[in-house]
Amino acid sequence: SRPRALPYTAMQSGSSRLARKAEYKGQLEAKLRQHEVPVRYIRSVLIWERPVDFAVLVVALSAMFWAYSSHNLAILTQVGLVAAVYFAVEFAIVFFRINVPWHMLAPPKNSDPASLSAQFDQVIGHIVYWRFFFLDALEDIQRFKTTNRMQFAIQIVAAGLVVAWFGTLVSGFWLLYSLLALVIATPGILHNHIPALVYRRAEPYLNQVKAIAGDKIALGVEYVKKMMAQTNTPARAAASTPTSPPTTTPTSPEVDPNHKKNE
Repeated sequence: SRPRALPYTAMQSGSSRLARKAEYKGQLEAKLRQHEVPVRYIRSVLIWERPVDFAVLVVALSAMFWAYSSHNLAILTQVGLVAAVYFAVEFAIVFFRINVPWHMLAPPKNSDPASLSAQFDQVIGHIVYWRFFFLDALEDIQRFKTTNRMQFAIQIVAAGLVVAWFGTLVSGFWLLYSLLALVIATPGILHNHIPALVYRRAEPYLNQVKAIAGDKIALGVEYVKKMMAQTNTPARAAASTPTSPPTTTPTSPEVDPNHKKNE
């Protein structure tokens, strides 16, 4: 059977989405092209091609969070300090024309121009993919909110209660640190296929556990069947035995002694 054609509205929305992705990709490439060297360096660090640099990044991040946790600052103070440091660094770079020598700090391991361009294009592709992934998720949530208001409200209230309960178990500081560490480690985990490697190493043990569990389950099923058969055997035997009618002995009529005397 021939596949049904998509409606015109679906085709139009799909084409517009592709056009928006292509437009955003072009704008991002034009914006980051002048920073191609640091972009490639950050990529090589996050995918563990430079393990020493990645270890330094993790240690620096942990030290920063440790220093931050040792000072109980108000939220407004924290926001002010972060904004001040960010704009101070940006002003220093622009005003003093600070140029980080990325070519000296992070020389490329492969100087092939085609390979370097492919690495930059890969970073651009990942950024575009994840941006539109989250945008599509937000659009789905908004569509679900519009079509199912009651169910959306119930799920949001339940999720809020779960998050509130989880917040009583874990502090917000450690939760933020864990999330940031996960974000930093995820590119290297996915690029080096760590989940598949772990599963390949653990597959023989998992198969053994699965076989043992299957044998135990089979033995349990056989035992239950055997017990049921033993329980049902007396009932079946009693049901199959024919029941004989009760035997009654004839009773002799009562003899009146006066009647014999009269005779």
